[in-house]
Amino acid sequence: MPNNPRLKAPVFQADDFTTFVKIDSRSTTKPEFQFVVDALRDADGKFKRRYEGSLTLASTDESGNPVEASGRSLVCSCYDGRHLSVTLRITNHGFSRSAPIPKPGKKEILDATVLDKLKEKEKARKRRFDCSEYVSPPWQSDEPTEAYPLAIGWLNDAIFDLFPPLQGERWSGAVLITGETGSGKTQVACGLIHKYLGALRLEGGRRPHFVTVEYPIEKWLTHFPETAQGWGIDYTPRIIGTDVATLRDGLSDALRQKPAIVYLGELRSDAELKDLIWFAGTGHLVVATAHAGSLVQSMDKILLSQEADTAARRQQTAQSLCAVVHLNSGSTVSGSKFVLPAIWKCTGAGLDTLVADGLASLLPNTPPDDCRHDCSSIGRYYFANRLLGKLKRKKPMLYNTVQAEIIRASLDWDLKGM
Repeated sequence: MPNNPRLKAPVFQADDFTTFVKIDSRSTTKPEFQFVVDALRDADGKFKRRYEGSLTLASTDESGNPVEASGRSLVCSCYDGRHLSVTLRITNHGFSRSAPIPKPGKKEILDATVLDKLKEKEKARKRRFDCSEYVSPPWQSDEPTEAYPLAIGWLNDAIFDLFPPLQGERWSGAVLITGETGSGKTQVACGLIHKYLGALRLEGGRRPHFVTVEYPIEKWLTHFPETAQGWGIDYTPRIIGTDVATLRDGLSDALRQKPAIVYLGELRSDAELKDLIWFAGTGHLVVATAHAGSLVQSMDKILLSQEADTAARRQQTAQSLCAVVHLNSGSTVSGSKFVLPAIWKCTGAGLDTLVADGLASLLPNTPPDDCRHDCSSIGRYYFANRLLGKLKRKKPMLYNTVQAEIIRASLDWDLKGM
């Protein structure tokens, strides 16, 4: 394989960027893409799914002039083996008319012109991220119904608003969302990711890179990278067993992909929780879901996975956390369903008390709105009041029907512990 292989792919004028190349089973027939075949297969011909090293991308601009960029790359399989995600950190960005560019033929294997068809790709840089279908009905709605009086969109807003505005600073650490089966873990995770990516789009700059490592993928953002880039984001979904061998391998690759946020889906073992905390400790933002019966049990599972049985180990683990959210679901006598969270988020005071007192520090507080950013542990009664306040303004008759039962449930859950 050449020291600096070349690949026909879209090039952007940026210090680093992610682009995508379509691949199919006929890729071995094109000599200009032989490096992909060499890099992604071992000596036995088995698919290795990744290449890391120097790379030159060659393309043409909208005027038809040759464009190329060289740098350190991470090339990996994604979209169930149908595409390559190419993240390049530029060391040499050139626009040369003499640069040799592979000529696409009728049977082109790696369809690298897909992004060239997006004439608005850079005009969309300030466009607000919009993909409401990523959160499926009935959870996606901001409209309360008799079946779901506390709209899940309101719940996502309430959780998101507990954190200070981005203002140029991105979140980091692990966000673990827990609950029983059917409590809405995936829907809340997708909703929070949607809001975070939308906020990043308003910040401008590099397209946010959203990486997922799951088996199976519970909720696709889209099945086509060009669709996501039309929304102003890069989306690299990787399926364990098809695109990447293990969760740890996927996270190791993500370190080279400059992700704005990584989603892991459901974690089922202590080893996977350990991988979550390890990756979160690298300064990236990573979201995952898991089963747990309470917020205290959720935090206990994290600490046990890290063998954090001393104050020093608890501090090291807690510093890698952004937030832990536990969801409880209930229903009224009339059959209306509702979900209320309890949350611990990493603040200075919350970190100190968790290190000193352990799980006993997780108490259900109800902070006033002007203090919500500073409060670490927040109980379900806080969310019940906030969401019911919206319901009262939106549908007062429905509010009168469910208010007493939801408040009673939230207090009962808080009294039993977080």
